[in-house]
Amino acid sequence: MSLRELEQDRQSLRLELVPTADMTPFQAAWCVGRILNETRFRFQFAWIQFDDRESVRTQRAWADLSILCTTALRDVASRNSMLEQLDRMRSDWESSFQSEWHSEEIETASKLYWRSLEHDEPLPGDVGPIRYLAEVCRTVSDLNVETVGRIVELLPEGERLAFEIGMLADQLVHPPLNTRVYRFTPRDCDGVEWQGQFEQVREGDGCHFRGLPTPNALVEAWPDAEWLRQADHLYVRFRSTTEREAMPLLSRWNDDVTRSRILDDLEAFVYDAECDSDLSDQSQGGMHLTRRGTRAARRFGLTINEPTRSVHSQSQVTPRRLTPRHFRLLLYFLNSNGNPIPTEVIVEEYPNLISPRRTAPISADSLRTQISQLKQVLQGTGVTIESNRGYHLCRTGC
Repeated sequence: MSLRELEQDRQSLRLELVPTADMTPFQAAWCVGRILNETRFRFQFAWIQFDDRESVRTQRAWADLSILCTTALRDVASRNSMLEQLDRMRSDWESSFQSEWHSEEIETASKLYWRSLEHDEPLPGDVGPIRYLAEVCRTVSDLNVETVGRIVELLPEGERLAFEIGMLADQLVHPPLNTRVYRFTPRDCDGVEWQGQFEQVREGDGCHFRGLPTPNALVEAWPDAEWLRQADHLYVRFRSTTEREAMPLLSRWNDDVTRSRILDDLEAFVYDAECDSDLSDQSQGGMHLTRRGTRAARRFGLTINEPTRSVHSQSQVTPRRLTPRHFRLLLYFLNSNGNPIPTEVIVEEYPNLISPRRTAPISADSLRTQISQLKQVLQGTGVTIESNRGYHLCRTGC
């Protein structure tokens, strides 16, 4: 993936927060983690380029963080402490970014970088270009580290893990500035884009100042194996804290899993932790669509109407009404987010799936009949049910 494609991905996947009155502490902590990682990313590149190109988004981030921390922190004293920390971070960022010494620091670093490039001299500390850039923007990186450390101290364990998962998840969209993600193309690269990016000349105060370059290539596909292991570790700890059994994440994701799918899965785990379980609120009369199921329906192009027990899609615009049993079975598969479910698991969960008052079990053969009938009902919607390693929804022809 090129940096241009990564930027397009970033624009489509980054968090667009709409705070709601019913947002839970876990959800708020997840959002705080995502926003802080994004500000870290944007502040680092703004520092190097001496230009905050999304200043409006920066201002909105401060307001969102204040609202979210109030929701995530239930203790009043902790809230006040966190709001004070955010105020310090904002004040330090604005004063540092606009300071004269910032300009002088970037100019000095730029001269050293270009001298190294043009005369084949080592950079200070004998480090590579990416490591050097990370050292140059250490001021703003430290601001983020200090704030993250304070949040970790103040949040209860469950919210702290949700926060850490959110921060790690956002690295899918705003990667860390290190050699695991970025590199520079060789100096003799033939690409015009390389020349345009590195040879910009700025005149200021009588000096010839070309500025610092930014990374212009990816080392390899992101996320890497180390990131995936970190995500898996945090997820298992989070599920353990919320007293839920956890299937390791790595068993859910194959080699070609997309960043969008990983981000969606991680968000669903956090958001569902304080909502209805995947079997939903049984006291309300059986199955309901969870947030995860809503996202899955959207991904499959299905529109679900629970009050009328109907479903339609772009290819089947006329709503199709389902029997209560088939409708709840469809919601069950949607809530599983497309993950294969073994027959024996569905058999075990079937009584609660169909009705909280049902106590009689169902045989595997009867279950297959029910699923076959639902598959026929779904014909024409562009969605079907397959049985590869367990029953799951997929697009027709998958």
